Amino acid sequence: MAILRQLWVSLRTQDWPDGGTDANLFLDFNRIGKSFKLPDQPGNDLEQAASTTYLFNVPDLDTADSAPGTVVLRNDNTGDKAGWRCESVLIVGNGEDGKFYPLVAMTNVDRWLAADEPEGLTLVLDILKSKEIGVI
Repeated sequence: MAILRQLWVSLRTQDWPDGGTDANLFLDFNRIGKSFKLPDQPGNDLEQAASTTYLFNVPDLDTADSAPGTVVLRNDNTGDKAGWRCESVLIVGNGEDGKFYPLVAMTNVDRWLAADEPEGLTLVLDILKSKEIGVI
């Protein structure tokens, strides 16, 4: 296991009518009760057919805290047209040891995070198996 100091999160919005959002997105680590708001980016992030990358500090987070079924991407349903059409999610942890640890690689999500859609406001992330969380 490795202690992480930062997370690199890359999200791609699907090319879908009204697929972008002004809502806030959060990464919830339910196993340890921590939640991280993805930082606001200059301009309009999470727009239709666009990729947005976030890099932010994560105090006291371990690769073991991202057990399968416990990490969720959540839309807070705020702002105008809060629904968001997710195409892909990639998450890599930057360890205190200076190494990079891939945690999530979901390249074909193809679903809404929206209050008025059957899928709802959350997406349980497919965490890579512990043997796949190696160093890149």
